[in-house]
Amino acid sequence: MHLTNYAIQKKSDAFEFNEDQDQDSAGHKRSLTAVLEHIRQNEKGVDVDKLWQKIQDIIAMTVISVQPNL
Repeated sequence: MHLTNYAIQKKSDAFEFNEDQDQDSAGHKRSLTAVLEHIRQNEKGVDVDKLWQKIQDIIAMTVISVQPNL
């Protein structure tokens, strides 16, 4: 069995559930958009567009690598 960080952390008294899906930057479980915006605003040395492109590249390479031989 594999437990994710969320599965473990959600039982903590300090865990903040996000009760409103329209506020994706609140609570401990956030949207990717909210995380990238947080990085953009707080990590001045990070090129978020380049980071997002690298993430997309990794996803594409992962999908390609698991394709069956046709």
